[in-house]
Amino acid sequence: MISVFISSTSEDLSDYREAAINVCQRQGMFPVAMEYFAAMSAGATAGSRRKLDGCDLYVGVYAYRYGYVEPGYDRSVTELEFDYAADKNIDRLCFVVDPQYKWAHREEENADKLRAFKTRVDRLIRAQFEDINDFKFKLLQSLAEWEKQRNTLRVSLRRVFDPLLDDYKLFGGRQETFEKIHEFVSKPAGGYLVITGPPGFGKTAVLANLVRRNGGLAYHFFTSSYGNAEGADVRSERFFLRNVLQQIAPWRGYVADLPESVNELAALYNQLLLTPFESPHLLVLDGLDEADSRMLGRYLKRELPVNMHVVASVRDLGRDWRHDYSLPPEQTRELALGGLTSVDVAEILRAAGFKAAEFAADAARLDAVMNIAAYPNNPEVGADPLYVRFLVHDIQDGAVTTANIGAQPARPSHGELPPGGASVSV
Repeated sequence: MISVFISSTSEDLSDYREAAINVCQRQGMFPVAMEYFAAMSAGATAGSRRKLDGCDLYVGVYAYRYGYVEPGYDRSVTELEFDYAADKNIDRLCFVVDPQYKWAHREEENADKLRAFKTRVDRLIRAQFEDINDFKFKLLQSLAEWEKQRNTLRVSLRRVFDPLLDDYKLFGGRQETFEKIHEFVSKPAGGYLVITGPPGFGKTAVLANLVRRNGGLAYHFFTSSYGNAEGADVRSERFFLRNVLQQIAPWRGYVADLPESVNELAALYNQLLLTPFESPHLLVLDGLDEADSRMLGRYLKRELPVNMHVVASVRDLGRDWRHDYSLPPEQTRELALGGLTSVDVAEILRAAGFKAAEFAADAARLDAVMNIAAYPNNPEVGADPLYVRFLVHDIQDGAVTTANIGAQPARPSHGELPPGGASVSV
């Protein structure tokens, strides 16, 4: 059964809370409300968070009281519940009394804090209500739409990329790269971080493992290697928009069906993505060069709002990719991938299994792997990630051993990097 957490102040909204409980029960949902909380040793905030942890949906109802501020906190329990639901990626349906409606008790306690909180709520898709009957109707309608959308999204379009994510399970190293991505995403200023490198340098591997390590982000891989979905190329504009919108809709509490036309999808993309967020949000876009640059430019040219970040990748083929994709100069940073270090290769060997881990533990064998996989004309760049991947698989499978590793062919010299090679920088 779906559990719905009901959040509001109590003294002024007791009738509305009772109405919300009844509407949830009519919908076959289980209302989680403070009226039913048993005595708990935890404080009000900690107790509410415990109850929220087990819920599928948050319903917030707001009028003209800010609510109780527990000692030791700078915000009301009601506002903290709103934030905690967001932190836990719980969908939020919010209802605010219409400011034009003649509310019986309009005195605004903690007026400044209440206005600031309502401003934050207004950034979500939310409904306004007048009297209690209007509220019940709109809550019933919203719950039905949310449940319909939830059932629709159970088979998510992004699942088409599951085989790709599985193919990059063997991964290790790149610690400096992940630290720079984390630093970028942690800053409030919105923007684009574009990972660049020659073909085969591990851009997709980095982003696939960024996705695997982090829940709550949205992602899309522009690729021709993993088939079609819904009868459409995953590189198409329509599939790109539908996949991304499915994932970012819960960030805004959007529960209606996605539109069908590309123009309507594009409008919704702008509506949901280009309003400031209260906490960091991340969209991952891999392989920009696999898609039409003019199409992507329509979406990447827009400056991103506070706390919205895009991490993308593109092959470094000597083109001006900033211009090709119309990226806003002031918001765009580059992260150039280099080859793998011996530390990176050792981590990959350990991740592959027992046989490969033996190579990581022995300095001479690890040096042999590095020598074979290095770029002949630019050894300071490090090891070729694609060549390392194949070599590590052969080591784990037993095809390459201590006895024959010296006889393995070195990385071919074609496709060399220019003098100086690539480097990890921002």
